[in-house]
Amino acid sequence: MEAMLTPREQRILKAIVHVYITSIEPVASRTISRGYRMALSPATIRHVMGHLEELGYLSQPHISAGRIPTDKGYRFYVDSLLQVPNLPKEQVARIDESYHAAPARDVGDLMEMTSQMLASLTHQAALVLLPRLAAVVVAHLQFVRLRSQQVLAIIVARSGFISNRVIELDEDLTQDELNAINRYVASEFAGLTLPEIRRRLTQLMAQERAQYDLLVRRAMDLSQKAFLEESPLPGPGEVRVGGTAHILDQPEFAQHQERMRAVLRTLEEKEKLLCILDRCLETEGVNVVIGSESAIEDVTECSLVTHIYKEGEQPVGLVGIIGPKRMEYPRMMSIVEYTANVLTRMFSKG
Repeated sequence: MEAMLTPREQRILKAIVHVYITSIEPVASRTISRGYRMALSPATIRHVMGHLEELGYLSQPHISAGRIPTDKGYRFYVDSLLQVPNLPKEQVARIDESYHAAPARDVGDLMEMTSQMLASLTHQAALVLLPRLAAVVVAHLQFVRLRSQQVLAIIVARSGFISNRVIELDEDLTQDELNAINRYVASEFAGLTLPEIRRRLTQLMAQERAQYDLLVRRAMDLSQKAFLEESPLPGPGEVRVGGTAHILDQPEFAQHQERMRAVLRTLEEKEKLLCILDRCLETEGVNVVIGSESAIEDVTECSLVTHIYKEGEQPVGLVGIIGPKRMEYPRMMSIVEYTANVLTRMFSKG
């Protein structure tokens, strides 16, 4: 059973984490004694630090050095934050202005802007998981001819945001034929979520008339390609990553080239990120994944701060940042939380 820390141990541990975050130097007992007015001698603090090391909250790079937090120490620090602090007004204004200045309703463009904005505000690499169609209410579906045997499916969510996908066909259809199909699918699918559309499609395809009515057959074929063949999990292209250059600025990575390459490799490949982000979708509020908690070796020197955004009450995606474990957690959590809440309001319109 995990031993409970005394109030003194808690104060000293939080002070050590705070100092290390700002200094990136092993923390000595004298630094805590002088800087935090605990009315404790360096010797007493040193004794407490030794006990915290025994419990796994701190480590010591070498005998004569001070202590640095372990993953367990960072976890205690994050969990001890009673609430996410309010974001300063100037940063609130900056985020709001970024979205007011974004005229695009295309989901991909919006999320690209979000990743760049988050990276700029936090000076960390930013991650945005695009909305999953499975959780979005479809307000409008339209098929537009691109070229022979190729059609663009335009899916408009109830919130007004747009998602596009190109469909390859076995036959060529004119735009007049597609317009007739558009009218049919509008009457059948508007106002439904993707699971509801899939169930309705299955019902319609089972009906005998679908075998004889050419319009219905074509509508079913296009709708099947637009919806039934949609993967239940997002593909690598559905994660937007911004500000990867910030990884190069972090001393932890700049001084350890292999660590830096491992993080950059993960951000580039994205499949590993999706393994983490998919689990984060199940968590309400601000979620912090520290070091080895990710279970992915390449990012064990990183922390990930995420927050889901919703359409109504339904989670549809998430935003987050990834950086060294030695990050300013309260500020990172505030920025990520506020950004996610803005996206929730945008996606919940309609």
